[in-house]
Amino acid sequence: MLERELIDFLQAAIKQKMDIVELLENPADAAGKLGMHLSERSVDDLHRLAPSQVEKIEDPVTREVAEFFHAVAKDGRFLSTWAIRPYA
Repeated sequence: MLERELIDFLQAAIKQKMDIVELLENPADAAGKLGMHLSERSVDDLHRLAPSQVEKIEDPVTREVAEFFHAVAKDGRFLSTWAIRPYA
């Protein structure tokens, strides 16, 4: 389950047109650029979703969900809905 601060952070980053790869690879730095602070859990959760980490996900379904998350995050419109109802 995604934390609310994580969703708020992603929405702010998308609004500022930050590169999704940059913010997933270096979430603490990206948060600093936005004047936000992320909990250690959120930083870890985001980094696990980074493109450089996706291949390390052994479960193919979990990997596909992470890849789908990248598409949703890049688009930005359905981010908060995806977090609570990914099927919508």
